[in-house]
Amino acid sequence: MDFSQLNRPTRNVKPLDPIAIFERRPSLPNTPNDLWRGQTEALSEWHKNRTQSDIFIALNTGAGKTLVGLLLAQSLVNEGVENVTYLCGTNDLVLQTYREAEKFRGTIDCTLRTGGTFSNSLFEKGKGFCITNYKSLFNGLSILQRDHFPGAVIFDDAHVAERMIRESFTLKITTASHLDLFQEIKDLFKPHFKEVGKLASFEDIIDSPYQSSIMASPSAVRERAERLATLLSDSDIRKDEDLKYAFNHLKDNLVHCAIVFDYGAVEIAPPFLPLFSLPIFSRNIRRIYLSASLNYKSDIARAFGRIPSHCIEPKNDAGNGERLVLFAEELESKKVDIDFVKDLSTKHKVLIAVPSSYQAKIWQSVGTPPTLREFSDKLQQFRDAPSGVFILVSRVDGIDLPHETCRIMILDELPKGASLLEQFQWDVLDMKNFRAAKISNQIIQLFGRINRGRNDYGAFIINGKAISNWLGTDRKLALLPELLRKQIRLGAYLHKQQKLSNTSQFIEVIDAVLSRNSSWIDFYGESIDEMDLDTEATERTKEIEERMTQAALAEVKFMSSVWERDYVTARQAIETVIQETARADTKLSGWHDLWLGMCLEGEEDYEAAQEEYSHARQKLGNQIIVSKLVKGNSSKAEIEAYEMTDFERQIDLIVSRSLPEKYQKTLQRLRTSVAGLDNVNASVRQQEESVRALGEYLGFGSSRPDNSDDTGPDVFWIDETSQKCLAFELKTDKKLDPIYYKKDIEQGHDHLEWIRQNHPNCLCLGLIYVGNHGKRHKAGNPSSEMYLCDLAILASIKNQLIAGIEDLRSSTPTQRVTRVKEFCKESQWKLEDVASKTKVKLLQSLEISI
Repeated sequence: MDFSQLNRPTRNVKPLDPIAIFERRPSLPNTPNDLWRGQTEALSEWHKNRTQSDIFIALNTGAGKTLVGLLLAQSLVNEGVENVTYLCGTNDLVLQTYREAEKFRGTIDCTLRTGGTFSNSLFEKGKGFCITNYKSLFNGLSILQRDHFPGAVIFDDAHVAERMIRESFTLKITTASHLDLFQEIKDLFKPHFKEVGKLASFEDIIDSPYQSSIMASPSAVRERAERLATLLSDSDIRKDEDLKYAFNHLKDNLVHCAIVFDYGAVEIAPPFLPLFSLPIFSRNIRRIYLSASLNYKSDIARAFGRIPSHCIEPKNDAGNGERLVLFAEELESKKVDIDFVKDLSTKHKVLIAVPSSYQAKIWQSVGTPPTLREFSDKLQQFRDAPSGVFILVSRVDGIDLPHETCRIMILDELPKGASLLEQFQWDVLDMKNFRAAKISNQIIQLFGRINRGRNDYGAFIINGKAISNWLGTDRKLALLPELLRKQIRLGAYLHKQQKLSNTSQFIEVIDAVLSRNSSWIDFYGESIDEMDLDTEATERTKEIEERMTQAALAEVKFMSSVWERDYVTARQAIETVIQETARADTKLSGWHDLWLGMCLEGEEDYEAAQEEYSHARQKLGNQIIVSKLVKGNSSKAEIEAYEMTDFERQIDLIVSRSLPEKYQKTLQRLRTSVAGLDNVNASVRQQEESVRALGEYLGFGSSRPDNSDDTGPDVFWIDETSQKCLAFELKTDKKLDPIYYKKDIEQGHDHLEWIRQNHPNCLCLGLIYVGNHGKRHKAGNPSSEMYLCDLAILASIKNQLIAGIEDLRSSTPTQRVTRVKEFCKESQWKLEDVASKTKVKLLQSLEISI
């Protein structure tokens, strides 16, 4: 045979440049003609930096993020990267993404996996990438991780990924599915709730759908972890299709989990995600995070344990449609009702987004939510229909209804926490700043369901007090993209101008907008750019969110180290940021204190654990259950601890530290917490946190309402026992010889009204303006409850407290118990006496400035 006559094979070189891959697309009816500018910029920038381990790409909703992800995945396959995996949030989104890829068949090669099998052999042979859901990769028994470990992962909808990853670490046991196991766990923790005086609440919560959830203390979980593991193992959990996957993640770390009870359910999950225990995040692979445009990235940090080293965020107007925003709170009825929706849906299509199945029942006479199985078919029927209603329950992503497929959406109440733990944090502990970024991401997604491009337009009705208040708060509004917040503010301005107060006016305005009324188009175009927030609100939010991002990074490092029993590294991760976290969010720093206590119990440093639990209770309030005395103390000491006031317990924890170095560390923490009282160059935010911390160390309930709620005084102290309170408004940014203007005085009147509304049974001892002595403007009319004091007065109280602690420490251990009680009972530490020291000068008595 003459081999010289045979043709030589030619190498089929596949392009690596994702734009070049797009240019090889087939000529099919549904294939896009060209890439948009933002897509081109994102693909080009990624290609230049493709070897980096972590790259974040953000595009507006409706700006073609999915196509970008598919082209990147194919580029990685062409490069020879093994087991490239593209993750979507749900099976619906997996199918939707796969259909998009099918438009490029022959150019984009992929495999579908929505269950236990692959749709073809391309992925297994290394000739294509796999499109699947987050659960397939992150469940505790993942075949993909075991047999097809990815060399690259593309995380679609990265901005909401934490919820999907957290589900893989969450055991939820209900009476409906596991009655016997639930009963055994309930009986295991029943003595704990009885011991802390919460048995009646515990039983009410389990038996009633109208009660808030309750969480066991970390100490109680530690004491019962081995018995809990036995109960779970004896229930054949390893064979249970609902529970075995999460159990495999948690089985060795139940002792480090939060356990939350609710109506007919108990949830077991880590308080933070131990992401670095997963090879996906600890190995050197390539990770691409596809996200909607975000102002801040604390949710990215919390979901992935990092802020990617390279961020690609093209500036373009794709996805920036026109929106009319109306507020049902302005109606006489305060909400839109069934009759309104019936009228609206006779000639329009209306999408109603609700946070829960319970909320969906309100709308059952106009529509019922589709089941999971029928969801895609029902949604397509709605797209094709000329009118009607579609109910969307607790879902914010993957629903695309652009242009004529739907132009009206009702956002019925604020999104809720996805898990029992989140609901406990949000609803029971009222961790508003912590949840703000999560809710903002969900709201951004909801607004993007029916508004998908620059030429799109639609009407949005905000229905419910909670969501109206959220969108009316500058601190929260600043979390949203610039155009969306302008549109929301324009809606509020329209209400103010037109006095829209009945549903017929709502329908009239909606019809005008949807019929492209020229006067509306002119009004929108000429007004929208004038609607942004002032720089103070955006700067304040930026400052808070930067600290929240650092806190989120520390949480992941903390939990990952705890998972490995490296308690020292874990503790140091949180201790590094906890002071800065407190300046941004008192409640979140209290949540950190709680789990630092758990960590210190793991180190067997019970004194330090007790101190952290005390701080947690002071910051989070009585709804958080902490053991007043943890393992390692005598029963006599336990009785004494239960008889102490919060102030006595606080001081006793400091002065009774067994080792000198631990005492010095605890005292230094106090000094650091209140350091802003001595530092005139500290920022106002630092000084606010120092005033709050001083109140906490004095044993009062101490909070920063304006920081968390964007309303109320800067700092608020309350003595729950005597039902008396004291409020502070810091004006330390006013330098020498300041003038207290009308707006400053009006602010004070608003604070006093806030106290009356939120604490009606509490006697207010005064509102203290903290600032330099000066004059008041003639237009300002302060009340007799408003006083002025210098920051040095509060510094003096702090110095007296520290001097007293140092004196108590010099006593012998046997003397300390009695001396602590005597010291704490001195009248100077009562709220009335503290108030009298700070009420230096009536604002009414200031010299008037003309």
